[in-house]
Amino acid sequence: MWATGGKIELVNPRLLELFKYTKNEDLVGKSIEALILQKYHKKHVVQRSDYLEDPESRPMGIGKVLNGLKSNGSEFPVEVSLSPFTMSKEIKK
Repeated sequence: MWATGGKIELVNPRLLELFKYTKNEDLVGKSIEALILQKYHKKHVVQRSDYLEDPESRPMGIGKVLNGLKSNGSEFPVEVSLSPFTMSKEIKK
């Protein structure tokens, strides 16, 4: 998955499968917080902003249980790592 400014721009097939979405269009343009529980949205926005201030590769939630939110509203455990990258060309949508 690739997100800019908190909005999902690109989704890989494995993410669709894990989160039970059927097509990219179900997520592209939505907030990345669509993939986590509502009660964590506000805190996640702050954490996302902090990461963008100092983007470096690192695991997320060390020692914590992290849950994703499937399209049907059910939770499931996830492991997340963050890795910044720079693209030389803009992705065609």
